Amino acid sequence: PRQNLPRTTEDQRIGLTIQRLRELHGISQEQLAQAIDVGRATLAHYERGTRRLSYERIQHIAWALHEPAEAIALRPALEHAA
Repeated sequence: PRQNLPRTTEDQRIGLTIQRLRELHGISQEQLAQAIDVGRATLAHYERGTRRLSYERIQHIAWALHEPAEAIALRPALEHAA
């Protein structure tokens, strides 16, 4: 089920991490969206942090980007740790 919850800073950081990894791998939004079986608009919501991602969905995105899920789920928190 889709989770339209109020966005948080964590959602935004995860979304930005997905966007940066996607761009690093030279993959378009359309290509990644197709690989994870969602529409491009849905992926755009993920990248903006306006749609909450389940850990399962993060794992699927990570698989499509050939990255460990932790690179998406944990990296933002580690980068912003004080």
